[in-house]
Amino acid sequence: MLPFAYQAGRAIGAAFDAPRRTGITLPEALSSAIDAPAFDYGHQEIVTAEENFAIYRTYEWLTATACPTWG
Repeated sequence: MLPFAYQAGRAIGAAFDAPRRTGITLPEALSSAIDAPAFDYGHQEIVTAEENFAIYRTYEWLTATACPTWG
């Protein structure tokens, strides 16, 4: 199941998210996500971003706050 979920996530990201990103490095790509007006679903924060590692948080996202199991 994990390989299927991974491939599904890659396909969704490539189709919907990647075309809206700019930049070559990971920090640039994350910054473009925060600055893009199309991402209007909560508050995003880049905690740390390096070439091969990042911590990116999203707060007040509808799915997370509307689901009684999560919050």
